[in-house]
Order: sequence, then structure tokens, then C-alpha cells
Amino acid sequence: MTDKSLEARLRIAQQHAHTADAERAEAVARLHEAQAALERANARAARVHAEAVNVQAAVAEVRRLSTVTIEASLRVQAVEQARDTLAVIDRCLAGEATPGDGAWGSVWLHGNWKWLTSQMSTPGRGVGAGRAGRAALVAGGRPVSGRAGGSAAARAAELRGGARRGLWRRLLALLGFQSAGGRMEAEAGRWDIGAAAEQETGRLLAGLEAAGWHVRHDLALPGSRANLDHVLVSPCGTAVVVLDTKRWHRGRTTQLLGGRVHCGGEDRHGQIEAVASYARRAAAALGMPDGSVWPLLVVHGSPIVGGRLQARAPQWDGVVHVLGPGWLVPTLAAAPRQRDPQRAAALVGHVDRVLRAYG
Repeated sequence: MTDKSLEARLRIAQQHAHTADAERAEAVARLHEAQAALERANARAARVHAEAVNVQAAVAEVRRLSTVTIEASLRVQAVEQARDTLAVIDRCLAGEATPGDGAWGSVWLHGNWKWLTSQMSTPGRGVGAGRAGRAALVAGGRPVSGRAGGSAAARAAELRGGARRGLWRRLLALLGFQSAGGRMEAEAGRWDIGAAAEQETGRLLAGLEAAGWHVRHDLALPGSRANLDHVLVSPCGTAVVVLDTKRWHRGRTTQLLGGRVHCGGEDRHGQIEAVASYARRAAAALGMPDGSVWPLLVVHGSPIVGGRLQARAPQWDGVVHVLGPGWLVPTLAAAPRQRDPQRAAALVGHVDRVLRAYG
């Protein structure tokens, strides 16, 4: 074998060695990348596990609080909400459909837990009422009236606080409610708008007290989770007004179209039917004939054609008055023809015993 042949073979062997070294280095690099990916996956798994543990703890806490409420609370509303909360959690975890959409569910579930927490150990909670902001009380110190817009403002604050809690966002995502934080912020904004409108109505109604009207705000409707925005007892002591406050789009006119109330092109007659239903149920709870309880709706923002409308609702024999803010006080002030302070006081006492402050 010649020297040239040996040199050629040596060069080939060296090339193979360089190729093998390169392949070995590439394999080592890939191994390091795989090890790094495995470490990242392990870290992600650990975080997911920790979050799952936190979410499971949150669900367990909701269950515990709800169970304790059902067993120990004297508040009918608290017990009803606790049972509803347990039912929704069970349905979500079982993959079943929940009432309403995900946004409603996330808001409702979080609001229920916060509401239950606030209700557990403070019987007789209430806030100021009356022109001077003082609480109206019956014997024993129980509030008989809330603050105008009080429950709406409280719900907005609860929702806004919950939207910013990461644990709640993860819990609600586990239960199938996506983008819960943003939806809860938006829902809180709507509650704030409603609270401001109710407060504005409350300021208008304060002027009626000098004329002998008795005004209550934010009362619970027996047998329901609904609240009555405002309840008034007439100076003659023969009538009760159930007043609901709405704020509709100021750029759209409210009018009757085909016998139904519309705001612009949107049918809002369902809210007319709702206040009529509230009046009917309040009349039943108070033991009064329907004709003695008047359903009214005051609309802020949207201009009403003629300033006022008279609408009809199913299962309600009378009319539902839909008023702009400028028509509210004059309409009520003109209604009673005489005063009977003793009779009015007796009816107010009855209303206070039956329709309690919400929450």
C-alpha cells in the first residue's frame, strides 16, 4: 500500500471522526433541550396541581359555608341562596347546563358566596333611610327600610372585587365560566348605573314625606329573591305604591307601540309585566286587594312620549304607570285627596312587618 493511499484513508477516517463528533454534540444538545422541556413541563404540572388544590379548596369552602347556612341560618333568603349555590356547583361539575349563560352564572355564583358570607352572623343588618339618612326601626331595632340603591351598589362592589381575585377567576373557569373577570366588571358597571338611578329616585321621593307620604327603599319581596326598589304608603292610609326604577338609553324615546312599551326599537314590556307582578305579590303578602297596590315604573335617561304612559300587563286588572322623573312627584302628590295619619301609621306598621329591608 502506497503512502498516498494511506494518507487518503487517514483523511477519510478523520472526516468520519469529525462527523461522529458533530453528531454526538448534536445529540447532547438535543438531550439538554429535552431535559429542559421536561423540567418546564414538571414546573407547569406543579403549578396546575397547586391551582387545582386551591380551586378544590375554594369549592369545598363554598360547600361548607352553604351547608352551615342551610343548617344554622334563620334567614329564609340565605338558606334559599345556599341551596341554589350548591345546586349550581353540582350541575357545573357534572357538566350539565346551568341557568342563563356563563356570564350570568359567574356573576351569580360569586355574588351568592359573598352575600352568604355577609349574612351569616349579623342578624338585622340594615342601612340608613329617611330624609336625614337615619334608619327606620321597629321594636327591637330591626331596620324596616334600606338605602335607595343600596343592594345594587353593594352587588356592584362585590362583583368588582371578585373580578379582581385570581382564585375566583380560576374557580369560575373550572366551572365552565370563561372570561369571568371581564364579564363581572361589566356586570358591576350595570349594577352601578342601576344604583345611581335608584338613588336619584330616592332624592325625588324625599320631598313627598312632608306631604304625609311614608317612603321605604330596597325591601325584600317575601318568597322571592327579588327586591322592591321603593315602596310608599299614601297619606290617606289606603294605598301602597310599588315603584321600580330603570335607567334606559337617553338617546332613545320610550313609547307605546302596539300596546307594548318600547325604548327605541327595543321591546321593554317585560319590565312592565315584572313591576305588575311585584305589585300583585306584594298585595298578596300584605293581604290587600290588588286595587290598593299601585305599580309604577320611573324611567331615567330615556325621554317618554308625553312624559307618562299607561300600560297594561297580563294578570293585572289596572294600569301600570310609566313616568319620567319630572312626572313622578306631581303624579303621586295629586293622588291622595285627604290625610288620615292614624290609618296611614297603621298601614305603615303592617308594611314594615311584612316587607323587610333587603338583605
